[in-house]
Amino acid sequence: PSDHELADYLQMVIEFLPSGVALVDVEGHVIAWNLRFKGLLDYPDDLLTPGKAQLEALVRHSLGRGDFGSGDPQQEAEDILERFRRREPYAIERTSRNGMTLDIRGQPLPGGGFVVFCSDVTERKRAEREARRFATYLRTVLDNLPHGISVVDDSLELVLYNQAFLELPQADLLLGHRKLSLQPSAAILSSSTFGSIGLTR
Repeated sequence: PSDHELADYLQMVIEFLPSGVALVDVEGHVIAWNLRFKGLLDYPDDLLTPGKAQLEALVRHSLGRGDFGSGDPQQEAEDILERFRRREPYAIERTSRNGMTLDIRGQPLPGGGFVVFCSDVTERKRAEREARRFATYLRTVLDNLPHGISVVDDSLELVLYNQAFLELPQADLLLGHRKLSLQPSAAILSSSTFGSIGLTR
């Protein structure tokens, strides 16, 4: 196939990728990208023009409209460009103007240049925040229960306990070993006011 046909094949391949992708040559020219890359980063047409697109121009554009968020955006932009010049990978996470959280990673290519990946991680970050919120809620509930409560995983590792559990006579023994030897009939939680744990020796 001719060079033109190879370029068409490359463009067809990257359009089917689930992430935004851009290829940058050794001199910093952005030589290929997919529509998802352009859409996620919301770059205007005049910046992503075939034969004219430049990595530095894209970074400066993002800097100018405040895409780098808190901290020192000028320094973060310079760090990205410096890593490109040094052929070092980079990773940043930022929230776009429409509230979307983006994970942006640059990876040097063996023959020179860079490939840049951009992914929408908004739902993942939302799930992580929800998990932290629920964990905090669960921790508060457990620590305010009058019963000593502990949880072991499938390998019988002690993974969770509350404040009342620490007041049990057996607590020091369990925390010292962390891994319990339990028979299926052993009572992990009791219904007594302060709680107790049945152990086998």
